[in-house]
Amino acid sequence: MLKDIGVVDSSVVILLGVPMTGKESADYDRRFQRASERMQELWEEGIRFVIPAPVITELSRDGPGLQLLQRVLARMSGWRIHAFDQECAKVAAQMLYPALRARPLGESRLAMKYDAMIAAVAHQLEAKYMLTDNRGDFATYLKLVSSNTELVNVSDPRTKGQLRFIDTARTKATEIQEFGVAAERKPEGE
Repeated sequence: MLKDIGVVDSSVVILLGVPMTGKESADYDRRFQRASERMQELWEEGIRFVIPAPVITELSRDGPGLQLLQRVLARMSGWRIHAFDQECAKVAAQMLYPALRARPLGESRLAMKYDAMIAAVAHQLEAKYMLTDNRGDFATYLKLVSSNTELVNVSDPRTKGQLRFIDTARTKATEIQEFGVAAERKPEGE
């Protein structure tokens, strides 16, 4: 039986902890809002969030990952960090061997290893959910070990009745606004 655990991927920590500015900010704001609402819904449903230790390593490889994680943890009470132990390592090895052999040319072996370790923690914990903002990173790994953990893309638009309608309406309103701004611009040379 799956446990009421949601394993949180690096992409969720980044989404919740790194505000965007400039042109990307409108899309980021929508994704951040959806992710925040989805995480709150899951929390109210009784899901407890776990951050696998490899997330900390992945976040720290290119910058101040520990500070980012601390900022997110300060806002999100009750989250815990789970170690990458021997059992998780065995599961990650089961995932990685076939995945590395089948990987497309140019795909980063390093990123694959982090993703496999994070997915292995979710599988080993028998987590109900693997929470990500990039589902494609984990589907293969969980499938390779016949995991029952469900992948949830936290920033996906909702699909239930009025909630989906609201998300669709927000998206359309933003598109109309962006179109209106573009239409008001004068072509160069006029």
